[in-house]
Amino acid sequence: MSGTSLDGMDMVLAAFERVDQNWRYEILRAKGTTYPQELIKKMRRAREMSAEELMHLEHELSHHWAAHLNVFLGEADESVDLVAIHGQTIFHQPEKKRTLQIADLGLIAAQIGKPVIGDFRRADVALGGQGAPLVPIGDRLLFTKQAACLNLGGFSNLSYLKDGVQVAMDLSVANHLLNRLAGEIGMEFDMDGALASVGLCHETVLEGLAELDYFKQSGPKSLGYEWFDEHFFPLWERLSQGMNLEDRMRTACAHIAQQVGFNLRGVSGELLVTGGGAFNKVLMDEISAALPSTLSIYKLTAEEQCLIAFKEALVFAFLGVLRWQGENNVLAEITGASRDHCAGIIAFP
Repeated sequence: MSGTSLDGMDMVLAAFERVDQNWRYEILRAKGTTYPQELIKKMRRAREMSAEELMHLEHELSHHWAAHLNVFLGEADESVDLVAIHGQTIFHQPEKKRTLQIADLGLIAAQIGKPVIGDFRRADVALGGQGAPLVPIGDRLLFTKQAACLNLGGFSNLSYLKDGVQVAMDLSVANHLLNRLAGEIGMEFDMDGALASVGLCHETVLEGLAELDYFKQSGPKSLGYEWFDEHFFPLWERLSQGMNLEDRMRTACAHIAQQVGFNLRGVSGELLVTGGGAFNKVLMDEISAALPSTLSIYKLTAEEQCLIAFKEALVFAFLGVLRWQGENNVLAEITGASRDHCAGIIAFP
């Protein structure tokens, strides 16, 4: 898994088993790696690249992923049947029926000697869907104890069951904004929310951001860099002008939490929170305070702690398993596509 926050590559080795129509999983090994700074710089300007430059980036990224996968698989005692890969999102414009996650599946398959499954989003967009979020199929089938699942990656996204129907959507920006703010003083991210912890929330900024059209729309809906650059960030810059960095950090955390709480009204039980934002203590405190009284944050056991960083990678492995077996892995009720379908391209070595 490689997400929009560009913080690195997450790998899990997982085993899946179906017993009486119920799926079980076990994470056997997990490992995260960071990207070289030069590669991060290239990914950040990928949307402005020429076609030839983008091909070079896809080639470089695919070699990078394959090299780290070979090391990871070489360290494993278990045999591996297949590899599923998300790719790196460059464009996501479902309203124009286009989305692009680059990954040379054939190159990766050839280099690791295993079948590789990827390109999970484009089929859904072609069927009129948002191409996102895709993780809720895993939430429904693998995480049945929790009432809702929240992921705090580059963007925040949520899924839960309501009256027997799966509800899922992207909520707002998350780490993509927080990390950009931290970058203003040369930090990759705000460790533990240290900057935000000494800042003050500006309610007028929250009120102004809440007026964005996206937050007034019902799902299915999804977000990409384009929305952030064209709609969110210009408004954020205008509303937060003159504020110090600590206050902007605290207000950003409060905005993220506000959207979580707003979209979980009427849900009861426990909320599973994963993704890099779950390590930000201030953000988690803000989310806890914003939740309705009927919800509480699920306390992960010691064995479950790796889900914080690796849940998305685990679920994309599961999407690959479903694709391998020819079963639907994308649900129309979540993405808005014309029908449920089995998404993903398989490349053989």
